[in-house]
Amino acid sequence: MPMIITLIPLFTVPVRPTVTSCIMFGNCAEVSLVNRGVGESPIFVGRSSEIARLTSALDDALENRGRLVMLAGEPGIGKTRITQHLASQAEAQGAAVLWGWSYEEEGAPPYWPWMQLIRAYIQDKVSEQLSSDFGPGASDVAALVPELGQALPGLEPSPPLEPEQARFRLFESITTFLKNAAQNQPIILILDDLHWADRPTLLLLQFLARVMADSRLLVVGAYRNVELSREHSLSETIAQVSRQPFCHFELLSGLNREETEGFIKASTGLTLAQDQVETIYSHTEGNPFFLTQVLSILSNSGALAPETMEIPQRIEIPPGVRGIIGQRLNGLSDQTAELLTLGAILGREFEFKQLGILDASLTPERLLEAIDEGLDARLIEGLPAGRDRYRFTHALIQQVLVEELSASRRMRLHLSAAEALETMYGPDVEAHASELAYHFAEGDPALATGKLAHYSLLAGERALATNAHEEALRLFVRGLAAKEGQEMDGESSALLFGLGKAQAATHQRREAVTSLTRAFDYYAESGNLDQAVAVAEYPMTPGLGRIRLTPLVSRALQLLPPDAPESGRLLARHGWCLSTETGDFQGAREALERALTIAQQTGDLALELQTLGTATQLDLYTLTLQDCAAKSLRALEVARMVGDLHAETMAHVSGWSALGGLGEFERCVQHGAAGLGLAERLRDRTLLVTTLWQNTILSVDDDWRSAFLYSDRGLEMAGSDARLLGSRAIMEHEAGSADEGDAYLDRLVEAMESSLPGPTFEYLIPAFVIPLVSHITGNLDRLEIAQRAAEVVLASPFSAPIMSMWANAGLALVAIQRGDEVLAARQFAALKPRAGMFLPQLSVDHVLGLLAGAMGHYDEADAYFNSAHAMEPRLRLSPM
Repeated sequence: MPMIITLIPLFTVPVRPTVTSCIMFGNCAEVSLVNRGVGESPIFVGRSSEIARLTSALDDALENRGRLVMLAGEPGIGKTRITQHLASQAEAQGAAVLWGWSYEEEGAPPYWPWMQLIRAYIQDKVSEQLSSDFGPGASDVAALVPELGQALPGLEPSPPLEPEQARFRLFESITTFLKNAAQNQPIILILDDLHWADRPTLLLLQFLARVMADSRLLVVGAYRNVELSREHSLSETIAQVSRQPFCHFELLSGLNREETEGFIKASTGLTLAQDQVETIYSHTEGNPFFLTQVLSILSNSGALAPETMEIPQRIEIPPGVRGIIGQRLNGLSDQTAELLTLGAILGREFEFKQLGILDASLTPERLLEAIDEGLDARLIEGLPAGRDRYRFTHALIQQVLVEELSASRRMRLHLSAAEALETMYGPDVEAHASELAYHFAEGDPALATGKLAHYSLLAGERALATNAHEEALRLFVRGLAAKEGQEMDGESSALLFGLGKAQAATHQRREAVTSLTRAFDYYAESGNLDQAVAVAEYPMTPGLGRIRLTPLVSRALQLLPPDAPESGRLLARHGWCLSTETGDFQGAREALERALTIAQQTGDLALELQTLGTATQLDLYTLTLQDCAAKSLRALEVARMVGDLHAETMAHVSGWSALGGLGEFERCVQHGAAGLGLAERLRDRTLLVTTLWQNTILSVDDDWRSAFLYSDRGLEMAGSDARLLGSRAIMEHEAGSADEGDAYLDRLVEAMESSLPGPTFEYLIPAFVIPLVSHITGNLDRLEIAQRAAEVVLASPFSAPIMSMWANAGLALVAIQRGDEVLAARQFAALKPRAGMFLPQLSVDHVLGLLAGAMGHYDEADAYFNSAHAMEPRLRLSPM
């Protein structure tokens, strides 16, 4: 779907324009007439077709067809005001309008625009309504917006998940809330200044864009296109959301000469000569914000008085917005200019009481006078919801105020702001750690180092807790930079521990291991064993075939008594690391047996459950499937006793895998359904994708419609998951949709080629699925790719027996279709010990029969085919 780019020069006129009633609103050529007793009456004129397109998007949203509009333009072009006009239309039709702004300053916490609009929504809602709107995701959202927890006391915290899955659950909870709430009343979400948004904010927008088509939501994202580069986070978001057919892009440009003339007449009531219009146009290029500022300057200088009407050929203003805004500021009293400078240091928004503590010499009366002067000049505006909060009417005004300060004065003001805010926040200071870290960072480095590291640590931990991993990474790096050159201490190690968590969550695993190891070294050397164990236990997934965590866990084990409960947890983790990173399955089994002994001796059910979870995976890898099935049942029992939904789901996943490999069809179906139900309750993306794939496999041949529905759901969440792509390719070809099947095979190969070679699903699935599809269709074009993928898996010293079985089966099908007797003989020898086990769509016995026939061993082939035929009703199962 191509992007729809529309040029919208925009302006408004008053009902009865006069010079004195022209109120300059900031970032748009919007002119309002204030009639005493009537209020402001802005109306739009011209550009009706462009406005109609925005109105059409609103109408679609009202009719349960969600829409996303991305509104772009240069500073001052009118993005905010057009959204205000759209908001007025929406409210007139019964929709709720929620606003969220991003800020250039770093002080705002992650997800700040979303936090603002969620807070605005819950303000006037009763608890029953909020419980209905937020549903089971209320506790996730409350972790981000504490006000929701206050409105819904008694919320149980959600079960902990790995960082990526926890963020998926948070995003799913927020989007579900928005869609639920919009069913009661259409909702318009306006996200302004997205060019300043943090990456978590943009990722949430991308997530919402994928699921909002069938909702009564209209999302408007406004941003400056001149701020973007290819490396900018918003550029990636634009690329992602543009793929959605309901996403529209509107590019606002300046007014042309004729429109500029109309705007001047509408704003002033005067008709200027063409050369005068040209002079104004040449200085402003039709930018509505610049136009309003120039007209204000001319009006204040008397150049627009009806009796004179003299506009010089050369308007004495410096070029660019800095000079235009500077002249506006020059008209203020010294007291108000100073006050607004203090406000600008605080950010785009500020509070009345904050200004008071920054300048103790100002009495409340003088503060009010200065605020009123700023309001009268339309340089600031009051914000709704009271609390004496104000906002610069345009970000450029705040920017100019800050940039006009000398570097030394700017640093002093930031440091003063940090210290004053720290005192003002008192017991709630941790909740404002990000804001304080920003001001200390902008202050004098020599004076702020200690506080900067402290608040960076607090803000980083808070960012991790809200799954804003990228923001946490930045904060921990800055905190460590503030400690550079100092001896390692507890704060430095805490920053390193946090950095390692953030790096792991952002897929910088090698760097994460380095950070975690440095933190561990300090804790171990200083005798802080609890923290050393905590570092070693941090649930970062071991690298398949890449030794990363095994040495760290081994060192931690040496610090503890062999029978200590902590040793049991580390032994369970050590078993996982050994089996995954080193391929030492025997060593892993011994570590897990020791952990299980400690769990049983101490009655530690949590440790037993942790150990069983790893042991079932090890049994599955090594194809000891009966043991895997038995341990999965015990894990289910223990998980229910301790109330661990995640472990219970994993036990169903393992049980499904073991029983599938053994051909226990009926029991396998039960595990599949139960596992999916629990994954949906947990809203864990990894488990949802896995259980949807398992239920896809189970449904093939029995219920094709359900199989395709499960597959669609899984691919919507994980469009490059090799398991889902492989099963879908098989399904499409078996259903006779060759073109569709080939398209999924192409995506499967693309996923393989974009991943690192190794015994992973990205290589394992093509190794088996491509030759299986070729066996169905007779098309041998991709067999070379399948053979290469299988050889990569088999060549790895970390390839577990189950992976080797899949790869050998794939090569067996390649050999059969090519008539390669040598290759067939090798695969027959490799697969013969796996007789009686199952693969998707066929049994190992069936493959052995084909291989025996290819080698001319017809009696042996008949025996294997008879065995396979006896097991046919139990086919279609996967042992992984």
